Amino acid sequence: KRAIKLPPGPRALPLIGHFHLLGRIPQISLYHLSKKFGPLMYLRLGSVPLIVISSPAMAREFLKTHDAAFARRPPRVAVDILLYKSKSLSYSEGEYHKNIRRMCSMELFTARRVTYFTKIIRDELWDLTAELAKASKADQPVALRGKLRSLGFNVMTRILMNKTYFGSKASTDDPHAREFVGVIDEVMNATGAFSIADYFPSVGWLDWSIARCRRAHQRMDAFLDKVLNEQR
Repeated sequence: KRAIKLPPGPRALPLIGHFHLLGRIPQISLYHLSKKFGPLMYLRLGSVPLIVISSPAMAREFLKTHDAAFARRPPRVAVDILLYKSKSLSYSEGEYHKNIRRMCSMELFTARRVTYFTKIIRDELWDLTAELAKASKADQPVALRGKLRSLGFNVMTRILMNKTYFGSKASTDDPHAREFVGVIDEVMNATGAFSIADYFPSVGWLDWSIARCRRAHQRMDAFLDKVLNEQR
């Protein structure tokens, strides 16, 4: 069998591959490795091979020129469980993805709805700007990540349920508000957690995060069922 010609890369350790080289801040470690091995570098994390791109020219080649060949997302256990085996708009592929996009274009992104969505987005951006200005005048630090997360979810919940669940205007008197925030936090934590099964599939049965993802999925489903029943 002809060997695959791979880009240069550091020597890997048995079983774990190059995990030991990532350090506490992976992006910094990858930057230093790219200085030694070049803008196209081969690594292996567990049993998962990957190519690290470290230059604008290479990124353009992969993400624009050959986008169709490299557009597929790698499989992830958390995404598979939480997004109904990758059936969401952002993770689906092939004919199913085309049908979902077509349905969204016909039902969600009509001119009338986009105008309505734009007003909601403008309102939420204005509220965020006012909060940032207030914090600036008081010389207070701002956790921008949390603010941006609240912005995104408030836009989503106002569009879907006409309710605000995050920030100073949150519907705290709504019995679903705290539940929704808890569900979102649990899902986000489960999605971002390290999963042994993603890199060592043969010992995936040891992965405690799988049970965590399933609990988060069940809780999210139960909440969405309540919302749908109320909207009927």
